[in-house]
Amino acid sequence: MRFDEDSKDAVERLKPEGFDERLQKAQDYERVTKDKNADASELEMGAAEYNDFLRELRRYNGLVGEAVKEYAEKEVKLDFEPLTEDAFAKLMASNDWTIEQVTKLEIITQ
Repeated sequence: MRFDEDSKDAVERLKPEGFDERLQKAQDYERVTKDKNADASELEMGAAEYNDFLRELRRYNGLVGEAVKEYAEKEVKLDFEPLTEDAFAKLMASNDWTIEQVTKLEIITQ
């Protein structure tokens, strides 16, 4: 899939230097600051550095989004064979579906 490949490529190529390490520190900061009983003195990242990282993360995500925009917006046509009524009935019988679920999925038999 071209979109998946291009997305992964953009994520890696546009990643700022030291990003993974700062991401880990930011995740540690979030985890510890959410826990009222946690000791924040052991954190390697403070509030100011965390906020700087969030700004960098937003820029990075924007760059990745722009890099794959063409593929993300491209309409993809899917061709598939609809289920026969018999196959749909067997599928229904093998699952514990509600009437609402069956009604939503019934369109695939048409």
